[in-house]
Amino acid sequence: MDALRAGLQAIARNGRLLVVYIAVSIALTMASGALEWLMIAGPLQGLEDVAKRLLDLVKLLLSAAAYAALNAIVFSMLGADIDRPLWRYKDWQDALKRFFTPWFLLALSYIVLFRIVLWLGDDNPATQLFLMLACMLFTLHLPIGVAIMHQGRFEWRYLGDGLKPLLVQLPRMLIPYLCALYLFFLAMYYSPSIRPSEANPLGWIWRAPLFEIVASIFVFGIVATTWCVLMLHRDESDEDFDM
Repeated sequence: MDALRAGLQAIARNGRLLVVYIAVSIALTMASGALEWLMIAGPLQGLEDVAKRLLDLVKLLLSAAAYAALNAIVFSMLGADIDRPLWRYKDWQDALKRFFTPWFLLALSYIVLFRIVLWLGDDNPATQLFLMLACMLFTLHLPIGVAIMHQGRFEWRYLGDGLKPLLVQLPRMLIPYLCALYLFFLAMYYSPSIRPSEANPLGWIWRAPLFEIVASIFVFGIVATTWCVLMLHRDESDEDFDM
């Protein structure tokens, strides 16, 4: 509960940062929804299937890159506030250089898995497998990303050491994991980016702001609480912490 309390206090101190995160997230989702509408009911609906699939692939890559950049910058600011003066970064360029890649890989992975689930449909026997993989990855991607950031670098040889506290501190991580699991089901059924609606392509106009407001609050809570758990693990262990 100490980590949860500290995480909530960190969110309260960084209310403006949360508002910025919500605003940018809404803008990104609205842009994605606008492109979806152009392909389904707008001027681009007459494109060949190959062109539509290529355009959809570009949209997925851009969405993953945009959220990776947003997470790298905003969560660096949040982490520096939570863990000052030990955890530091120079500026937004340094944040992107160090943390864009892991956030991009994580975002792209779960978005692709979501799309595979929707593409397979309910009647395909492989759907449940991919749905389970999507659920696991989505639930873990925020704690994994925070653990990488808390470690200060993204290198494959150090990845195991950085992720180990997430397992060691499992009792303290239950609340972030459960919140992330709830966020998964929320995203699965309400996210305009992950679940576009061909029946009502303009549904993203009202769905995007509502979803992103709720989702961003959950995201900030998961990130802040996970960071505080990692701090407690570091303080309670004998391991050296070197930025």
